[in-house]
Order: sequence, then structure tokens, then C-alpha cells
Amino acid sequence: MSESQRTELEDQDPAAELVDYDAKDIDKYVFNRDTTRFIWRSLMDEGIREATGSHVGKTIVFARNHLHAVHLAEVFSEMYPQYGSAFCRVIDNQEPRAEQLIDDFKIPDSELTVAISVDMLDTGIDVPEVVNLVFAKPVKSYVKFWQMIGRGTRLRKDLFGPGRDKTEFLIFDHWSNFWFFDEKYKETQPSAQKFLLQQLFETRIELAQVALDKMDQDTFEAATALILGDIRAVRDTNAIDARDKWRELEILADGDRVRHFAAATKADLLSIVAPLQHLRSIRGDEDPRHARRP
Repeated sequence: MSESQRTELEDQDPAAELVDYDAKDIDKYVFNRDTTRFIWRSLMDEGIREATGSHVGKTIVFARNHLHAVHLAEVFSEMYPQYGSAFCRVIDNQEPRAEQLIDDFKIPDSELTVAISVDMLDTGIDVPEVVNLVFAKPVKSYVKFWQMIGRGTRLRKDLFGPGRDKTEFLIFDHWSNFWFFDEKYKETQPSAQKFLLQQLFETRIELAQVALDKMDQDTFEAATALILGDIRAVRDTNAIDARDKWRELEILADGDRVRHFAAATKADLLSIVAPLQHLRSIRGDEDPRHARRP
């Protein structure tokens, strides 16, 4: 890469030193207006549309950083001025109205339809009306990748009219993330020691997955009941770390969501709930052999 190409990539990707491209791929992946126009045309021409069919339905676009998000928004405005300034907005931590924009995006019939996210909508946001996800950035974490996909898996009755429920969503993967995890990704074991309760929680998730694969309904129900108990126990600690994840814990404490056991839910359980298990008190549950005698 030339010096100018390296500088441009570093501005666009915080993990630029980890990026490994062939020379022929440089122009494809370093953002430019032609690439961005292709991303928008793909969505606007092929994306799932809302009930009337007049425009695409709720969409999250995952951008690499703030500069990239602004670039995407500018090109959208140039290509589709008829939608006005409220239709497509950047939502990131540099936007002072980010929380209000998230609330607007959650309103089913709000004008805000396309949200360009820099991390803020990647996880923990529940917008059942989302029917399109656009990956305009690479994702190197398997767990986070499935969390991001989870933004489209939320069910929504009558989304397209009476009796016409949301049954699918579309993913536009412009960075070959699926290929990366199918062909390149090798999961490594974390070196940090895990608390016993975290290990137990992760074992219960593994048990539920095995039971589901083997269609062992009794074991699956027993495992998911224990998982739900663990989630609610963490939520009810009222510890500051739990309060920081209150919204996510409330969503995951839904029994139907856990029993559905979608890949995105499993990823949320492992990345959000498992590390919080140390907050729980196990006093009263110790091994009786170590209990004091009166």
C-alpha cells in the first residue's frame, strides 16, 4: 500500500494493522464514493420494503467509525434527496442526540428508517421492525457478529399488515464476514481465569445446545430453566455492573426468547450474562462439608 492508502485505511479502521488484503482488494475495501453508491443501491433496490412498498423498511447499517458513517450519510443524501434529512441518520457517540435518535428509530412509523450505527446499535437494542442489516465493516469477533445479526431476528406480528408477520430479514454482507468465520476464524480460549459461576453458566448453555441438537426436550427445558434463573439472579443483584446492562438483562430474562435459543440469543448470553455471574452471592450454597458446626 502507498503511504496515502495506509493513512486512509487507518482513519477508517481502528484495527488497520490486523487487516490483510491482496493488492487487488485495496480499492474495493478502502471506502470511496463508487463503493458506497453500490452499497446504497443494493439496499434500496433489493432490501425488504415496508408495508406500503414505497421504501425500504427499518435498516441498520454497521459503519467502521464516525468518519465512515458521515461519508455513508453524505452519499445517501446525494443519491436520494427525495427522502429528506430525517430518513437516514448517523447514530454514534459523537452525535449529541444519539439517545433520542435511538428512541425515534424504535418508533415503528417514525420517519427515521435507516440508522447508520457505529457500535451503538450493534448489541442490546431491540427494534423488531428491523428487516435489513448492512455490514459495511469487517467484524473479527464471532460472538459480536452473531449479536449484530441478532438485531434482525426479533419477531414482529402484523409488520406488513394484518396477518402478515415478519418472517425473515436480509443481510447485506459487503465485507465477506460470513466467509471469514466459515473459512478463516479459529476460536481461541481466553487466558483469563473465569469465576466458577461463569463456568457453570457457560456449561448450562452448552448443555442446552447439546440437548437441542439431540432433540432431548426434557433436558433442554431443565437447562433453559436454570439459565433463566441465572439471568434473573444477576439482574436482581442491583450491582452497578448489572444496572449498566439492565436493558439487555431484561430482554434476556424473557423465557420465550431463551427457550427459542437462537444463535444471536446464545451469543448475548455468553458475552453479556456470563461475565456478570460473579456478581451473584452464593452464600448459603456452599458445600455443607465446609460449614461451621454450632
